[in-house]
Amino acid sequence: MSVYMNADIRWYVGQFAVSSYSKSSTFGAECAPLDSTPISTSGWVEVIPGQKSGSFSHDLMAEHTDGGLDEVLQALHGVSDVTQSFSIGSTVGSPGYTFKSLSTQYQPFGGTVGEISRAALSGSGSGVLARGRLIASDATAVTSSGTGTAVQAGAVVAGKAMYAGLHVTAASGTSPTLAVVVQSDTTGFGSPTSRITFATATAVANRHQFSSVAGAITDDYWRVSYTVGGTTPSFNFAVVLGIG
Repeated sequence: MSVYMNADIRWYVGQFAVSSYSKSSTFGAECAPLDSTPISTSGWVEVIPGQKSGSFSHDLMAEHTDGGLDEVLQALHGVSDVTQSFSIGSTVGSPGYTFKSLSTQYQPFGGTVGEISRAALSGSGSGVLARGRLIASDATAVTSSGTGTAVQAGAVVAGKAMYAGLHVTAASGTSPTLAVVVQSDTTGFGSPTSRITFATATAVANRHQFSSVAGAITDDYWRVSYTVGGTTPSFNFAVVLGIG
């Protein structure tokens, strides 16, 4: 059995790494039980699985500078299909989840005199909550085109899909552009196949995206390939994959 202390957690809401301000964050999945008890019951309720749903909540330290936490979360509040991703660790290969979300409650400020100002965000998942791996970390900026480290994130059987969440947490330079592609292959990556192509990100557009590719896919290694453009461009971005 392996246990761990909560540290080096990465959590992204849209283009923002909220884990830098989080005191406590949770997400989970539920499955509605449907009562299938027949009239000939023996006295015990019988159920079958119904629809699944997800939820999340963040207890945050408030931050109100221009372009900061409050400005981003306020803009994303009530917006459909905001990408959220989570990883246990900031190193490539760390386990993680990715999903689309809807913020239904946002508290930008709270607390008493002498305490750290607090904020809170909560809401619902929208669609699948996909478990997988962090395949690109925003811990280090990229300034030129390249490829990421191959990660064994798994093959995808028919009827399932590989989902990918992209979060561009920082962008600078003159007219910077970032085009990210998710590729798959076998161990050596001698002949990679492009599976998911995200829309080109800039300093102001396409900073968070969610996409997928349907199975069956027998390749079980995955990586990112990225093309950087502009004058003195610099980007920090993360990508989390998950099968669902």
